[in-house]
Amino acid sequence: MTSYIQTVPLPSLKSLSYCNSSRTEALGDPWRVRADDRIGFFPRGAQAFVAAALSIADEAECPVCFFPSYFCESSLQPLRQAGARIVFYRVNENLSPEWDDVRRRASIDHPDVFVLVHTFGHIQDAVEAKSFAYDVGCVVIEDAAHVLMPGKGIGESGGLVLFSPHKLLASPPISLLSVPPSLADRVRTPYRMAWREADWKWLAKRMIQKGLVRLGGLGQKVSPQGEGVNGAPEAPPYTIKWPTDISELGRRLLCTEQRKLMETARFRRTNFSTLMSAVEDIRGVRIPQILSEWTDDATPYAFPFFVGEGKVSEVYNSLWASGIPALTWPDLPPEIRAEPEKYSAASRWRRNLLLLPVHQSLTTRQMNRIVSCLEHVLYQSLHGIGCE
Repeated sequence: MTSYIQTVPLPSLKSLSYCNSSRTEALGDPWRVRADDRIGFFPRGAQAFVAAALSIADEAECPVCFFPSYFCESSLQPLRQAGARIVFYRVNENLSPEWDDVRRRASIDHPDVFVLVHTFGHIQDAVEAKSFAYDVGCVVIEDAAHVLMPGKGIGESGGLVLFSPHKLLASPPISLLSVPPSLADRVRTPYRMAWREADWKWLAKRMIQKGLVRLGGLGQKVSPQGEGVNGAPEAPPYTIKWPTDISELGRRLLCTEQRKLMETARFRRTNFSTLMSAVEDIRGVRIPQILSEWTDDATPYAFPFFVGEGKVSEVYNSLWASGIPALTWPDLPPEIRAEPEKYSAASRWRRNLLLLPVHQSLTTRQMNRIVSCLEHVLYQSLHGIGCE
């Protein structure tokens, strides 16, 4: 029987009976970067980007936003629809900004917003971003959507910090901005409590997944999602709705998850180390250096690994055929896909990287199966045997 392995953490029904605070603002306390920051909630990070960009640019018709060249296209769609102009800057092999390129572009297109991304939970150096923002007169948004909670290095730009707890916790879509006092009057962060039918659909789906895990799966092998490893599907239409809402369901689940943040971090680091041990001696497999080690105050979002040119599709499809839900780099923007040599680092990450889940809901049995299948698939592929 093929074990069912989910890509995201799963909630428990008892979470619905718990809520540790009646204050809306307190929901965001674990993600408050600075003690006097204001917290603004949004259904998704993409909406937070729109709210911040339009507010910072004083409702300018075309706010100019600088993003790294590897940024996910589907997350940019709301900004594009809102009239923002996106300028992509090059990154190096560690996904850090190439600052010479950033400053050259800023001399041509003055940015209203500069986005620095802490990809997969790896904390980028925000000191240079702060200096750049001061020099050109823009606002930094630190995209910490893959970061479990604030730690060393987060917020050092002095700008906004975006978190998306639902990406790491058992919660329906909830994102938030931690807004420093210096920007509190410029950034609109609307909020109200509301019933959201979509959140209850989310819960129903997660409960079904939890049932499959307990039953050990239904014996079938899963199929890859979307367009596969080389696909670049168009992003679905995205509607911006004001005011932003958060449901009572989301509130209760987020309250519950707040109690377990340290435990969540420990589980994720342990699962990451387990997968690291499984592949570190396999020739032809490489862990991105910036994501190979984790400090005590940092938490991995997923387990990333490179398998080399020409092997990604084979390994990806073989893992899925074995019931292991591998993921690939998100869809790159069309501007980047059109000039892969110009944006070589982003293109290489897209072509060669695979991701595996390390979330806190994975059982020992599931982790053992992931390790076993991963070792087998990598050995078969990298030795030219062919995967079944």
